[in-house]
Amino acid sequence: MSVNYWNNEEINFLRENCEEMTDKELGEKLSRTISSISGKRYHINLMKTKNRGQFEKIVMPPKEKLEELYLKEAKQPSRIAEIFRVSSNTVLRWLAEYNIPLKRPYTSYVNPNLSETQEAYFAGYLDGDGTICIGMSKNKRSKRGISLHSEVSLISKNRGFIKELKKIIGGNIQTFMYEDSREKKEGYKLVFSNQASALAFLTAIEPYLILKKKQAETMIAFLKERLEKRREGGNSVIISDEAWEMAHEIRRLNQL
Repeated sequence: MSVNYWNNEEINFLRENCEEMTDKELGEKLSRTISSISGKRYHINLMKTKNRGQFEKIVMPPKEKLEELYLKEAKQPSRIAEIFRVSSNTVLRWLAEYNIPLKRPYTSYVNPNLSETQEAYFAGYLDGDGTICIGMSKNKRSKRGISLHSEVSLISKNRGFIKELKKIIGGNIQTFMYEDSREKKEGYKLVFSNQASALAFLTAIEPYLILKKKQAETMIAFLKERLEKRREGGNSVIISDEAWEMAHEIRRLNQL
């Protein structure tokens, strides 16, 4: 997966036009997504002082347009996301709200043939340099006004090393910024980005986990419950009280 680095000209344009243009407008000018624009502003400490742009409501396209792109032209949600300059999750939400069924079930992108030694290795890696977490974000369309986002990932400062891990186990590589001696540097995460993949990975390594064993057990139960509900009711199925309790438990365990 190639990294779409920012050049100095793009960064200068962002600094000069941040206040007068919305993140959507900036994205259109720089051929980047809204999340890429807002993420870069955060990384270079460029905050908007005017209450506009960053939180501008994204207009959902007509159902007929989504059906044409997704069903007739067979474009993947990630490609549709590029067209509308939104995230893939936003496209999946649109499909769910229009009751457009996904063309294929949730699948796992994790190697199912790991040896016991490899499973133990990845468990140790996750214990030391990995994450099992539940994120929460505002969502006016959800029952509680909040959406949940699960993440299971392995972290490294070395891109070459994380690429080698991907060859063995699967997953998707994402970049992030971190501070090292007051200098911002780029790090890498091997993310099991859909729930089926995260479940397959955790199920394989859970017997060998030590430090994050309770988080893994709770996340496995959470993912199984969510996948079952989504198979029955589709992508937009309401999050159950049981799932909320498990999400809060994972967040509590991570704070210990």
